[in-house]
Amino acid sequence: MINLHELPLDILIENILLYLDEKSLLNLSLVSRYFHRMANDEHIWKYLAFDTFHLSPDIDTGNVSWKDFYIRLSNTQVYVWGENDDGRLGISHITSRAVQTPSEIVELRHKGIVDIVSGGWSFHAVCASGLIYTWGIINAEDQNANLGRERYSNPALLQSREHPENRIRFKSISSGRSHVIGLAKDHSVWHWSNHHLLQQVDLSSVDSKVVQVSANWGYSCFLTESGELYRVSAPVPVRRNQTEPATPTTPTYELSMSDNEDRIEQIAGMAEYTMVLTHSGKVIKLHTSQSGIATSDRTELIHYNLSSRENTTGRKKIERRITAAFNHFAVYTVSGEVLLGDVETAEGDRPILLAELNHHNISRITFGDYHYGALTNQGELYTWGSYSMGALGHGNNRRAQVLPMKVSYLQNMFVFAIGFGGWQSSALAFPR
Repeated sequence: MINLHELPLDILIENILLYLDEKSLLNLSLVSRYFHRMANDEHIWKYLAFDTFHLSPDIDTGNVSWKDFYIRLSNTQVYVWGENDDGRLGISHITSRAVQTPSEIVELRHKGIVDIVSGGWSFHAVCASGLIYTWGIINAEDQNANLGRERYSNPALLQSREHPENRIRFKSISSGRSHVIGLAKDHSVWHWSNHHLLQQVDLSSVDSKVVQVSANWGYSCFLTESGELYRVSAPVPVRRNQTEPATPTTPTYELSMSDNEDRIEQIAGMAEYTMVLTHSGKVIKLHTSQSGIATSDRTELIHYNLSSRENTTGRKKIERRITAAFNHFAVYTVSGEVLLGDVETAEGDRPILLAELNHHNISRITFGDYHYGALTNQGELYTWGSYSMGALGHGNNRRAQVLPMKVSYLQNMFVFAIGFGGWQSSALAFPR
């Protein structure tokens, strides 16, 4: 029998060590000097960090090793600020309507939060285990006696009525104004508009694995591995006395690229439109507010497409990204530019370019209703737009911020995830 230490290094690392979790790697490092060296390999801890957390592919850890960086990520602190009239920020002892600087939700320390999104009046935070903490009001506009109107002034586990073994574990989630859609670790898809009962999306007619979900204003879309786009209607409201989830939602097929040389790679939902990024670098705006109109109502934004400058970077694969929410979107280019646009952007319109964002290693742009945030690969957060009851995070400065400005209150923290929505903001960070 071959002993573990006799295996070639490439096989040991690529086929065994990359599949171990943090605890197993730490235990293996105690076996011998050889395995201590192997279990502390930078490549392994970098892989583990990207597999566990929602990190930008270009994130800069500075002088910190990937192992130390991973351990710091495991001790995330959750910060929120902005509109708090209805207690949506999840800090019960803060009664101010406007929270103008980032404030920590202390009870979420050591919960392993890896990602956070925000809806119209709520927040949803994903743990490394796949469980979700949620707080605020998911659907504040629901005038009926439905569970979506429930207010949570402190974070609570989603599916709290379910036995722990029966709770869905999620890989990623996306929030619309009054609902959330999630891609589970088993590749099933669920959506909900309350804290307790989730509604499954019926994938029996979908031939390929779902790889991305994206919430629009009052509906959702998802993308399959083969590049097909599907639309999902809003989840059915759940009555307060209801104990069983609604019948699974049937999605509708909307679009796939007819060109065999290209296919959809990423999607990002706005209110009435879904932004599409293709394999060849094209950016297309699809009208998806109703089923069946995306094919005929689509606009290729030619000045947002892959440029010749990006195409000569020497990379084998062009890494472009796109995010969107409500009426705004952003395209991140390989050459370091951030191309901003909105719902009115037409075929021949030029991108909006902000000097404070271009070539500053921006890893993500997030959008509230009227305020916006940009995260750098160095863990710095910039905000601009409307004051929005303090959602910019710049303190008692009630004027609109025209250009992106660093949030100085987080200067001693490394921010690695942000989620803006409505008139509120959130960030995940750890001490530098």
